[in-house]
Amino acid sequence: MTRTAEVVEESILCLMATVILSVALPLTGEAAGFDFKGIVIGSRSTPTEVKEKLGVGCDGGAGEMMICNGHVTVAEVGAQMNLVIGGDGVVQRILLEFDSNSFPEVEAAVLHKFGTPSSTVRGDIQNRLGATFHDVLHTWSAKDGAAVGLHRYAGSVSSSTLYFSIERDRRMLDRSSRPSTDL
Repeated sequence: MTRTAEVVEESILCLMATVILSVALPLTGEAAGFDFKGIVIGSRSTPTEVKEKLGVGCDGGAGEMMICNGHVTVAEVGAQMNLVIGGDGVVQRILLEFDSNSFPEVEAAVLHKFGTPSSTVRGDIQNRLGATFHDVLHTWSAKDGAAVGLHRYAGSVSSSTLYFSIERDRRMLDRSSRPSTDL
């Protein structure tokens, strides 16, 4: 499994858990939709628009999907982006991975932009040497199934993620993370 796949899997599992927990909580972000630099999750977009707004090119993916990978910034912090446009032209994923040392700057910017999260889950994680780190996962959920998850430690203590998704993407990733029964 590639590093991007591992990060996506870890982020999706955490985000799915918090989206389920936050269903009954007050919702934020419904009015204009959740966007990253003008690209709105769950709305139609094109590779040309992604290139113009984010400076990242797109290539063909599975089926008719377009996959846009490249370097961007979030809150002036460098990040690797994986953006997926479905065959219907709808943006179904924007995954940003950045250094966890920059989490406080990104957290402040995201809280300012989207307001109070629908849910926040805090806990401790431990590395292989036994050191403990204080983890946090903020989730913003909209009625239409769009969600944003900001995870301090996603897959490792050196990596944080900001994950914009729609329900279709979370279902697809959930199916792909299950063990295959096809030997």
